[in-house]
Amino acid sequence: SLRVLWVGNSYTYYNDMPSTVRQIAATQKVKLSCTRFLKGGERLSGHLKNQKLLDAIAAGGWDYVILQEQSSAPAMPTRQVAREVYPAARTLDSLVHVASPDARVIFYMTWGHKNGNRFPIPEYPPANSYGTMQERLITSYLEMAYDNDAWCAPVGMAWRRVRAERPDYVLYAQDCFHPGPLGSYLAARGQMKEAIEAYQNLVDNHPHSPLAPTAQLQIATLYRQAAADGDRNHVNVARAQEAYEDYLQRYPNSARAGAARSDLAAMKRELVAQQLEVAEYYLTKMKDTDAAIFCYQEVASKGSVNPAAAAKAKARLKKLGVTSR
Repeated sequence: SLRVLWVGNSYTYYNDMPSTVRQIAATQKVKLSCTRFLKGGERLSGHLKNQKLLDAIAAGGWDYVILQEQSSAPAMPTRQVAREVYPAARTLDSLVHVASPDARVIFYMTWGHKNGNRFPIPEYPPANSYGTMQERLITSYLEMAYDNDAWCAPVGMAWRRVRAERPDYVLYAQDCFHPGPLGSYLAARGQMKEAIEAYQNLVDNHPHSPLAPTAQLQIATLYRQAAADGDRNHVNVARAQEAYEDYLQRYPNSARAGAARSDLAAMKRELVAQQLEVAEYYLTKMKDTDAAIFCYQEVASKGSVNPAAAAKAKARLKKLGVTSR
């Protein structure tokens, strides 16, 4: 099973979101083991004072660590967020990777209060309406993901979309800021399509933003994850490959270009391996030798991409009495 560490507050423990995520994952034959450090109203900086949490992080072995900040802290003025939110996020991310180098940290973007900050701030109007509060949350969470080379779960973006398209849906609890059952389900279910659209919008409309390279890389990562997690088809592999190529074309000198090239090479190997599987299917299941030969010849021609698959294809062709192209 995958080990998931949840760090947050009532936005996460309302309606038992970790259990909901675990149940949804189970429908995709993915088993999650969830550990929770959730305290009402707690900030990430407050969690850093919890020795039990620090011990759990130091023990290592985590696959995913989900970090959720207090609901209004990332919606404050930029300098205040940089002073009071980002350092704690950076410290937690660093501690996680010391003990779990391969762990994926996910910043859980929350939603704006239904009518703006429930404690209005006269000197900072952007926090006092839903729309502008949500914009501040989006910016701050994407910054945290960018600064820490992490992922961002864009729950707030999905929330905003549902509010706009289905105003009849009751997302909030009666207090107008905690999630109601439907809101928790929306957050737990995740919205890959909405996330990709949001990242693509950022790349297209703000290509020179420091967040744009991370957004483009997130698109590739989401497609690759979809191909690996219960949605195994060549379409998502191909889309991931295209997204990596776009990233390298747009940002060839970015800090993560080397890793993107490695991922792209892996994508191409996977596509060739899938072509080999199709050839085997035609030959052994469908008994369509002509179709199998065509696919084997395609694979055999791609020895520079996937030498192992090409060698198998050539061996098959030789056995069938056909020379590779």
